[in-house]
Amino acid sequence: MKHLDLDHSSIFSELRRVDMFQYFTDQELGAFIDICDGREYDTGERILEQGSMDHELYIILHGSVDIRKRAGGKTDIPVSVLNAGDVFGEASIFLDVARTANVSAKKPVRLLFTTREKLFAYCNEKPHAGLKIFSHIIYSLLNKLSAAGAELARERETMVTDEDMDRLKEMFPSLDQLIGEEHSPFSE
Repeated sequence: MKHLDLDHSSIFSELRRVDMFQYFTDQELGAFIDICDGREYDTGERILEQGSMDHELYIILHGSVDIRKRAGGKTDIPVSVLNAGDVFGEASIFLDVARTANVSAKKPVRLLFTTREKLFAYCNEKPHAGLKIFSHIIYSLLNKLSAAGAELARERETMVTDEDMDRLKEMFPSLDQLIGEEHSPFSE
């Protein structure tokens, strides 16, 4: 991870291409950049650790990240990939909860981030901009929830039920039928 020096004018033009900021005035966008810091990560580098506690909201300027969830101590399960213009870390802005997933750089990635305290102070000073930010965050969370629901439905559709197993058992002969009663180790 490297600290990213923020060139105000280049960050300004990059953020203009991000959906979340398309309706910001120049003054709102400039003031938002002032509350942010930047970082760069190389491919594979961990950005967030599941279970950690922090209160930062991230905006992907360039590159992409893998979102993976560790379930039951097993290896990480892929959840999604986020790309330039996407945000992550939304839950920590609203709640004091541990991070729910691991986030790593899928490709080299440049991120802009801000803390809960700075973001809320900004929103108090600029309520119209705050409304735009939180509307986008809600929209982003609803899209992620919809995608997760669709994935869950697909998984459930492909699950083998008890009825499926019973039908499969009926389609194949039993072991006794295959080797015959006379060759069974349990016959006299």
